[in-house]
Amino acid sequence: MKRKLLLFWLLLWLPSLSLAQPWTWQNPLPQGNTLYGTQFVNTSTGFAVGDAGTILKTTNGGTSWTRLTSGTDNQLAAIHFVDASVGYAVGAEGTILKTTDAGTNWTNQHTEPSMELWSVHFADASVGCAVGGASSGLGSSILWTTNGGTIWTTQTAGTLNPLHSVFMVSGSTALAVGVSGTVLVTTNGGGTWSNQSSGTPNTLYAVCFTSANTGCIVGDGGVILKTTNGGMSWTSQTSGTFNTLQSLHFVGANTAFAGGSFGTVLKSTNGGTTWLSQTSGTMSSFYSVHFVDANTGHAVGDLGTILTTTNGGTVWSAQSSGPTSSLQSIFFFDPSLAWVVGDLGIVLKTTNGGTNWISQPSGMTNLLQSVFFTDVNTGYAVGDAGTIIKTTNGGVAWSSLTSGVTEWLFCVCFPPSGTGNIGYAVGYNGTILKTSNGGTNWATQTSGTTRQLSSVFFLDADVGYAAGGDSYGANGAILKTTNGGTNWTIQHVEPLAMIWSIAFTDANTGYAVGSDGHMLKTTNAGTNWAVLTSPTDMWLYSVWFANSSTGYAVGDGGTIVKTTNGGSSWTVLSSGAANQFTATRFSDINVGYVVGSGGAILKTATGGATSVEEGKVRSLPMEFLLLQNYPNPFNPTTNIGFQIPSLGFVSLKIFDVLGREVLTLVNEAKEPGEYSVQFDGGSLSSGVYLYRLVVGPFSQTKRMLLVR
Repeated sequence: MKRKLLLFWLLLWLPSLSLAQPWTWQNPLPQGNTLYGTQFVNTSTGFAVGDAGTILKTTNGGTSWTRLTSGTDNQLAAIHFVDASVGYAVGAEGTILKTTDAGTNWTNQHTEPSMELWSVHFADASVGCAVGGASSGLGSSILWTTNGGTIWTTQTAGTLNPLHSVFMVSGSTALAVGVSGTVLVTTNGGGTWSNQSSGTPNTLYAVCFTSANTGCIVGDGGVILKTTNGGMSWTSQTSGTFNTLQSLHFVGANTAFAGGSFGTVLKSTNGGTTWLSQTSGTMSSFYSVHFVDANTGHAVGDLGTILTTTNGGTVWSAQSSGPTSSLQSIFFFDPSLAWVVGDLGIVLKTTNGGTNWISQPSGMTNLLQSVFFTDVNTGYAVGDAGTIIKTTNGGVAWSSLTSGVTEWLFCVCFPPSGTGNIGYAVGYNGTILKTSNGGTNWATQTSGTTRQLSSVFFLDADVGYAAGGDSYGANGAILKTTNGGTNWTIQHVEPLAMIWSIAFTDANTGYAVGSDGHMLKTTNAGTNWAVLTSPTDMWLYSVWFANSSTGYAVGDGGTIVKTTNGGSSWTVLSSGAANQFTATRFSDINVGYVVGSGGAILKTATGGATSVEEGKVRSLPMEFLLLQNYPNPFNPTTNIGFQIPSLGFVSLKIFDVLGREVLTLVNEAKEPGEYSVQFDGGSLSSGVYLYRLVVGPFSQTKRMLLVR
């Protein structure tokens, strides 16, 4: 068996987050990442984990939650506490995190990019097991520890089926379940695993035992299995549902709860023999249920859903709030006043910088794709099936306008100069519409293309641009008009990319983004477009510049990228979210919003990164911290910041990806404070490098990308 030691070069690959959260969730609340695991250590204190490295903690029984710093952007799929202080979280890329101070700090114990971990369970403070699959999709993973996670040993599963759940019956006996009805049992501390017949081909998602012999399994299609002989044989129980069951928890020998898709919650009071459905009040899927006692329990799931019951599941109350319809567009008139639109005709408005978002009835059930206001009262939104709606009272009421088309409309824009009556909308099959009377009438213009047009941007009453392509990610094009849309010409074709968004900072300088991280820039009013070096291969759906230098683009998987030099280089920002971001707008270089799937609205007041105002008196740091280098990627210089709370000998070194030392930047004693060191990679080849800060027992490592 191969021993998974806490190797230095594995630690180096830990993705990192700064301790401060540069992006704050405004909807849903407390956050919108899907949650996959939860556990309460007592009636007051509990934890939940999920997408984008999310770890939440509550100390008041779930009434409010605080996001903890996990140190990773990887999905976290499960959490297990052995006592009130010591806990573990596991997830993507073989991530295993451990805390010994009730979640205040988390240390990385294991990383393996080819491995996915979906469950972790401990028999006592020392002996535990984590299981999962392979990143490739085929294969199983089993890790075993006998020293509280200091060393994790890879076990031979004897199956290629991914494993979704593990339960430690004792320090030597454990069961793991997974795909195709797989049930594995070990009775010798993970040395060997035997495959037991479950009697079902369905995927099994959770296993829980109440004694050495008695336990249950739940899974796909409402499957519930029970054993009374330690897993040697299993009997099917009637669940009363065909919904997928993802979670199982016993409170004592008799009372059990199972949670699953479409808000399914089941309860048993006779050890899992019979089950009754409970009303959860939601259609969100539950991935984890946990009960402190027979009455008090919690369930977590899709898009940050958190529910609590205090009467054994008879009534469930939501601890999370806010609409979760996908949001497609945002427009703000000033830093305080903004509107958002999206799926099912949703319109949200804020008048206090996003502290509160108020729903406004649009009268529509169609998907609204874009919103634009010409003043604080007059606004327009466009969407599916040729939908165009208008408000003249700040969104209090909306009226439907006649577009004359049935094509989906993706973007609406009114030129900044003029009376506010001239506007444009673009959509499928090269559709371009123009109004000259505030939306009363819309005339079709000849675009010269049948491509989907996803974005339109006008500099003035005459000069405008439209962009699009094929929605599967090719045949991109940029169109231009110089006479208010009377004539449109194709300026640029991008055969291998779809262009989703276009924006200009002045008459000559513009940017476009699209599929596979594609980024373009023009400096001559669109005559030529140059491909920019993109830091991501994620699809980008929106680009916006706060001034001539500072711009942002957003896209799939919570991607946010930023430039401060007019697109010459871009830095990936940590959003703390995994949602698809569909739109972004900034009122200045610091204050901005992103919106997206699952009702996501996030705001930054620091330009998307942690900052300290210059010229202000700074208090001494309270903790050790190594900051992400900036810019990143870089060529050839970048700045590395760190802070120390007390006098100490500081070592800051650069390594290559094999762990070989490249350069020492700092190697001396330093007083408490904040420091920044410039690193010049001019003599190095392009690639990933790592930098490590060591101060006494503290050490932290981050990675950076040199692009030559």
